[in-house]
This record gives sequence, C-alpha cells and structure tokens, in this order.
Amino acid sequence: MLEIIFIGISFNIFYPTYIWARFENFPTNDLFKKHLALSNIIFGITFLLIAFFQLPVALKITAFIFKIIYFLVSHRIYKKRTPKAKKIFLLSFLSIFLFIFIFHYIHRTPEYIFFLDKILRGAVISIIIFKINCFFPRQDLKNTSKG
Repeated sequence: MLEIIFIGISFNIFYPTYIWARFENFPTNDLFKKHLALSNIIFGITFLLIAFFQLPVALKITAFIFKIIYFLVSHRIYKKRTPKAKKIFLLSFLSIFLFIFIFHYIHRTPEYIFFLDKILRGAVISIIIFKINCFFPRQDLKNTSKG
C-alpha cells in the first residue's frame, strides 16, 4: 500500500512537468485541461490512500493541506485560456515537498536507493500515461456524428 502512495505522489511530481514540456507554448484548444484533470484525480486517489493508511494524523493533515493547495492551483490554471508555465511547475514542486515529507517520516535513515526507486517508478508510469493521452486526443463530437 505504501508503494502505491509513493508512486501516486511521484506521478504528480512528473506529470505536470510533462504537461509543461509538451505544451511549452500552450495551445488555445484546452487540451492541457484533460491532463490537469487526470493529475488531480490521481492525487485525489493518493490522498484517499494516505487518509486510510495507518499514518500519523500530522501526515494526514499535511497531505490534506497539500491536496487543497494542489486543487486550488490547478483550478486556477484550468480556468485560464493560456496558463503560465510557472504555475504548472508549481504543482510538481508541491508534490516534491509532500513526497520528501512522507518519505522522511516513513524511512528515518537515508535510504537513497529506495528513494530513487520510488521516484523512478512514478516517473515511468507518468510518462507512459502521458504518452498514451497524447496519442489519443479528445475528438470533436461534431466530426464523429452521422447524418
């Protein structure tokens, strides 16, 4: 269960970075909104896992605060027609702090191999999901209707 929590948080470290790298000049067709929504859904599921896992209340409250901030920043980005890249990178930055905070609490000794392993797992999963989403863009319903 703890592995899934770390993979979910590291997913949210890398996924907004891929959005920022892919849409350097953000298009006005709102394609990036789908990616922001997916990132929020994954972080929401990760937060629920943190809430139901046997962790101290301080970690759960910290994760809740990070989830609220993450949601507010992504909501503000979502409302814009062309968002600022710095705001999207802020989502990754928030996830880095949460990952380090929880990892340091769980593993008191600096186990850098495990840290790197958990980061890389989330990076691989997030890049696979990002590439799948880029290959299957949202289609316009007007083009698919018959008649």
